[in-house]
Amino acid sequence: MRTAVAAGAGAMVLLLAACGLGDSGFEEYDDDDGRSAIADTTTTTTTTTTTTTVPVVPSTVPGATSMTTTTTPIQTQPIEFYWVVESSGQVLLQVIPLSEPSPELLILRLEQGPPLGEASVGLDTKVMEGLVLGVAVTRGIATVDLSGEILEQMPRTDPPLAIAQLVLTLTRFQGIGQALFTRDGVPIDVPLPPNDELSPVGEPVAYEDFAILLVESPSATTTTTVAPPDTEPPGSDGPADTGP
Repeated sequence: MRTAVAAGAGAMVLLLAACGLGDSGFEEYDDDDGRSAIADTTTTTTTTTTTTTVPVVPSTVPGATSMTTTTTPIQTQPIEFYWVVESSGQVLLQVIPLSEPSPELLILRLEQGPPLGEASVGLDTKVMEGLVLGVAVTRGIATVDLSGEILEQMPRTDPPLAIAQLVLTLTRFQGIGQALFTRDGVPIDVPLPPNDELSPVGEPVAYEDFAILLVESPSATTTTTVAPPDTEPPGSDGPADTGP
């Protein structure tokens, strides 16, 4: 609502607007007649937002805490590894707990040899570094590809023991029941104990085919805790196909 007040000729005209207090966007100017007037040049609307922060009050209930931290321990799985007993050329079982084991990791551990310690005295591995080019698991059969170049470099008595280590260790791993060997991608036969009789070419072999090499029964085990290896396992381009 506006109210006009006049006081004679040439009197000042005062316009009042009930739309704000203080600096409300109006400015005063002189018109051509020398009269002073107040004109509405703009209308500004200001919105004020008030934020209230509620402090967090610790619970007064006995035993209650404001934050709970849960630490999940690293799960390890006991894995059976088979090492060559140097004095007899037989094989001894040793149990090593591993975290997140895989066929590739098992082969890597065989390459590294038995862990240091009194329990490993007199034990060795014949699985040379680079011997295994890759491993793939399909329908319970682990296909192990061996390097022909490395096989040629090994002493004549070592490849049968290396194959025994691989078969005995891999077939004790969950999901693997047999092992099949290739040389540079070509199926081969493997020597079987005790007389190194050759298996049919391309036919998988099992734990029982090499159990005769065991120094003692698998129930008599040695448990050793070791740190996980730092290097990449062989054939680590992708996960093994475990198949249905």
